[in-house]
Amino acid sequence: MSPAGSNRRKKYIINKKIQVKYAVLSIAMLLVYTLLFLIALFGPPIYLFTSADVPSAVRVEAANSVLLINSYLWPGIGVIILLFGSLSIFITHRIVGPIYAVEKVIGRITDGDLSARVRLRKNDDLREFGQAMNRMLDKQETTLSVLNEQFLKVSSRLREKTPGQASQSDPDIMAELGAIEKILVPYGFGNTQRKEHRQR
Repeated sequence: MSPAGSNRRKKYIINKKIQVKYAVLSIAMLLVYTLLFLIALFGPPIYLFTSADVPSAVRVEAANSVLLINSYLWPGIGVIILLFGSLSIFITHRIVGPIYAVEKVIGRITDGDLSARVRLRKNDDLREFGQAMNRMLDKQETTLSVLNEQFLKVSSRLREKTPGQASQSDPDIMAELGAIEKILVPYGFGNTQRKEHRQR
């Protein structure tokens, strides 16, 4: 069992490609909404300011309101864009982090470590996916263990035979056992003693 907190991810940018992509998409959507907001906010005063039919006092008042809004709005928009960009990195971290953990487990299993399991934090997204993958890995480990037991029983029986008892089908059986052993060996199973029977 790992010590408490050892599976905690230390950095927020885990998969730069995915996280930057979604940060850029978030900022782009925010810019589109901001543009629509600006059109709705500045459209009427600008129309009043540029319209020749409007009295000059109303035009001056519209110009002053545009300048006043403008002085407060742009710094606020800049802060909001930075905030949303940072927030999107945090949000994607909650998705990309578990994906990264699953990729690490798949790599360990590919290298033959059947004990590897997905360990996600309590509030991680995709937690159910990690649990489903762990159930699948438990079943795979059990299946390989049963297959290994059967393999060891059969190869043991063949080793116990004397050369005079060996049947013509033994080379075929040994070839099939060899194919099974190739599947089992990367996961720490198999029986290398089987070669003794072949050499008798």
